[in-house]
Amino acid sequence: MDGIMTTSDLIEALRELPPDAPVMVAVVKYPEEFAVRIREGEANWADHTDVECQPLEAGEITMINGVVHIAVELTDYDAQRHFAGG
Repeated sequence: MDGIMTTSDLIEALRELPPDAPVMVAVVKYPEEFAVRIREGEANWADHTDVECQPLEAGEITMINGVVHIAVELTDYDAQRHFAGG
């Protein structure tokens, strides 16, 4: 498990961000389509159809067998699209 963040690493990283910023979990749904695109002069990847972002809500952080899991449910996934791309 080398290179995986620990809880303390995550807490430290979050301390550097505004405390009132919403937390989203981004999932790359279609890796073969994923790309960073320039929009309004800034690199962006979080608002395209190849990625789904869901808000992190209460109850979505749990510990299973000593490992912290952050889980959200995808609402828009097309298995046919996934298999058509790769």
